[in-house]
Amino acid sequence: MSDKDLVTVSALVLLDQDKRILISERPKGKFMQGFWEFPGGKLEKGENPEICLIREIKEEIGVDLENFCFSPLIFTLNEYENFDVLLLLYICREWEGIVSPKENQNIKWVFVNKLFDSNLLPGDQKLIPYIRDAIKI
Repeated sequence: MSDKDLVTVSALVLLDQDKRILISERPKGKFMQGFWEFPGGKLEKGENPEICLIREIKEEIGVDLENFCFSPLIFTLNEYENFDVLLLLYICREWEGIVSPKENQNIKWVFVNKLFDSNLLPGDQKLIPYIRDAIKI
């Protein structure tokens, strides 16, 4: 059993009509700055993963998932020196609102076959085959 803290994160594969996926760049000053990632964030105390995802997506990119279907895709454990991250990855094809960066982050839409070239976080990069299978390119 590890003595490290476990951080649980809900993240999202947001898929547009052209089957492109939204990714965002981690800003300067944050852990692993400069890497790209799927939008989402840490669960707050007493929060379930779905509520966390709805909150984080609204805060980060200004879209509302509350009345739309998003489904669990996969989870993974990423181990770092001082803590571990349990990443719960969801997929969503419909939402309300216009995607817009709300936290001064860079965002871009990429096709799944370009994700390997996008400098994703290592933990996110290993999920690309599962995402590819889920969207059936």
